[in-house]
Amino acid sequence: MNTFIIFFTFLFPLLHTSTTAQPCPITRCAQNQVPIRFPFYQQATKHPQNCGYPGFNLSCKTQSTTYLSLPYSGDFYIRDINYLDQLITLYDPNNCLPNRLLTFNISGTPFVIPFHENYTFLTCPSEVIKSRFDIIECMSNSTHSVLATSSMRLVSSLVSSYSCRVVVAALPVPVSWPVKEDEEFTAELDGDIQLTWYVPQCGDCEAQGRICGFKSNNSDEIDCFRRLPESSKYLYFEL
Repeated sequence: MNTFIIFFTFLFPLLHTSTTAQPCPITRCAQNQVPIRFPFYQQATKHPQNCGYPGFNLSCKTQSTTYLSLPYSGDFYIRDINYLDQLITLYDPNNCLPNRLLTFNISGTPFVIPFHENYTFLTCPSEVIKSRFDIIECMSNSTHSVLATSSMRLVSSLVSSYSCRVVVAALPVPVSWPVKEDEEFTAELDGDIQLTWYVPQCGDCEAQGRICGFKSNNSDEIDCFRRLPESSKYLYFEL
């Protein structure tokens, strides 16, 4: 036993002084949660800092839900990460995404909105509007209903015919695909948010069934590595 301890004590510094790194292990916040791997990394103790790209840190909520914290928009739970297409899908923990969209801001992050549509939010008397249009339930009450639409013609009609009031006009809202030009019905906007990232670019590496990572512990250059099994618990290095 003493021999093993002495051997490990001398070996451990050698592992961490190596400059050529293999990819980090894959982790999850829970068994059925999304896999966390480069460029993402699990904050705190699960991943060393060189296991992920700056701005891609994720956290676990009570060890059962994975979330991304945006500096100007707060926490969003993660539905999925598509590493091949470089897409991350987010949803609101409080199940009222339209309300979060009013102040949604991804400044200071590596993420980009792939598609957006200008929506106008309105508040209308519930008794005249609720049976005619799709309202945003989580933002509405017994007297006033909130709607959102990308059609300015519908906005004009709602204001003139139903005594609606514009709350926010032409707000850029992330959407999964562009809205059709002739679409006039209001939207609940209760789906998910999809964001993409362009740096680091790892699509070609993913298409080969491999995984991106830093070329060395002391470099910000990206290389393509073989993928480690999820059962791996520790960071591996080449001596």
